[in-house]
Amino acid sequence: MQAHLDHLNLLSLRLFLAVVDLGSIAEAGRQHFIAPTAVTKRMQELEDELAVQLLYRTPKGVSPTPAGLALARHVRNMSSLAERMRTEMTEYAEGARGHVRLIANASALIEYLVEEVADFMTAHPGIHIDLHEARSDQVVRAVRDGNADMGIYAPPVTVAPELEVYPYRDDRLVAVVPAHHLLAGRSSMTFAELQKHLFIGGNSGSSLAALLLQESPGGVAHSFRVDSNDVARWMVSKGLGVSILPEGLVTPHEASLGIRAIPLTDAWARRKLMLCVRDSQGLTAAPRAMLQALREPPGGSGPASA
Repeated sequence: MQAHLDHLNLLSLRLFLAVVDLGSIAEAGRQHFIAPTAVTKRMQELEDELAVQLLYRTPKGVSPTPAGLALARHVRNMSSLAERMRTEMTEYAEGARGHVRLIANASALIEYLVEEVADFMTAHPGIHIDLHEARSDQVVRAVRDGNADMGIYAPPVTVAPELEVYPYRDDRLVAVVPAHHLLAGRSSMTFAELQKHLFIGGNSGSSLAALLLQESPGGVAHSFRVDSNDVARWMVSKGLGVSILPEGLVTPHEASLGIRAIPLTDAWARRKLMLCVRDSQGLTAAPRAMLQALREPPGGSGPASA
């Protein structure tokens, strides 16, 4: 077996991971600019080298066998290690003291993360922060695939078992209504009450959309559906309907847009933002320092409990 492992081709392993993630040999070939026939040949060679079937092949596409799932997990670990190696060598080459790739959903960014990153950069001026916004499902995927050192997301989201997950901060969801709306004078309300009005929903792939669907067994009746929180706020301001958004994405805009944030009394409207990382012990110094800072509760009294 050792002789087989010594001859494994890194490109073939990357292609295999793409085939698993995309469920298609043709799509994997397009992604890597390689002909499907060449990808097929490499997959067969990989199976021959390891003496095990890695893929189930059907007219509708391909899917990994149990052995294929195990190999995919190892390849992801290898990719993450290679990326950490590349990043650390780049830091030495550029004379920098560190680099952190951080990804988070909009709610975490606006309510907490921007200020915390600013404080971290003041305390660590030699560390470069590469910060990106994404939906919660995209956040956990980026961390899983080694494209980010750590990420912050809001449940409900499917999280790969190999990720380490820690509580981050609280996030409150509010009803968003026009300032002149008949609900505008309310001090609180339930989601059921809000659903009686024209409702503006967000991206169907977002964690918020998944949460609302989870809490509405009969489904959510959308009058409109948009991809952007900014668009949802703007439509509410024009009287086109009501919506639900994280409080931090609404209250700063109440006066300028003529909208109101009204607390929801539903228990699920108070959710916990989560922090995920692939391997805290394998992080280089800069990401490790950022992870420690983000796990500090407000007030800095030590790491938050797992």
